[in-house]
Amino acid sequence: MDGNSIIPTEAEHDEHYSNAPICEHCSKELDEIELEASEEMEDNLCDFCRSFIYATNLEKGWQVYLSHLPSYASQIVQEIDDNLKGWSLVEAELNFEKAAGKVSICAANYFRFTAAQGKIAVVFSLDGITLKTNELTPDWFVKFSFTTPIEIILAACMAAVNTH
Repeated sequence: MDGNSIIPTEAEHDEHYSNAPICEHCSKELDEIELEASEEMEDNLCDFCRSFIYATNLEKGWQVYLSHLPSYASQIVQEIDDNLKGWSLVEAELNFEKAAGKVSICAANYFRFTAAQGKIAVVFSLDGITLKTNELTPDWFVKFSFTTPIEIILAACMAAVNTH
């Protein structure tokens, strides 16, 4: 036997790395779990890059959402968001468009924030704000228009968190 069998030959090395799936964002080799997720999501991203891109898209989507609201509604939503400390943004509906080779968010709606270990959700949509239990079929929900005083919406959010 010639050489060390533990160290791959140049041909073996090239074959492994030329066929190994890599993240299209950071060029890291995908492990089995990431490869499975990549196939399911129809992308070539590692978990870290997918999470980073998702978070970045949520932030950009939030700005698109605010820009599609009337100015008074945008101010109300921003003030409520500023006062919802400890709530986590977990999901949003984002629509993308591709123009001039660049992909951007063209529409955004239905931003769902959760609190109380995920038991309570507040949803910001283009037609108002909904506070509800965070289940497929909520036990209860309350819809607020953008003309509802901010103090009432915030009080309802805090009361919901404190009862769950």
